[in-house]
Amino acid sequence: TPIGRIMGVDDMMAELMRLETATVSKKQDEAGFEVKARTYVEILSGVPGDVARAACRSWSKREKWWPTEAELETEMRPLMAQREAMRSALRYAVRRAEQSQ
Repeated sequence: TPIGRIMGVDDMMAELMRLETATVSKKQDEAGFEVKARTYVEILSGVPGDVARAACRSWSKREKWWPTEAELETEMRPLMAQREAMRSALRYAVRRAEQSQ
């Protein structure tokens, strides 16, 4: 997924399956995982794909248990803040460059 683009559902499901493989969660059948995954797809569909992927992967490297919705959102918050800071800095640099011409 290019930086800044929302992941497709198939990519999100693959990332969630990777997260489930790397963490521990309560036992459930395939249908149960599907319901859980759809809930998380809704959360991830509101953020750029690279942020969603980075949040899932950093969680799985650091934590043992499957994240709650709130934990995953908390994991994404600083990544989104960094992105916004970079966007603001770029906007400022563009304005300065335009004013100096």
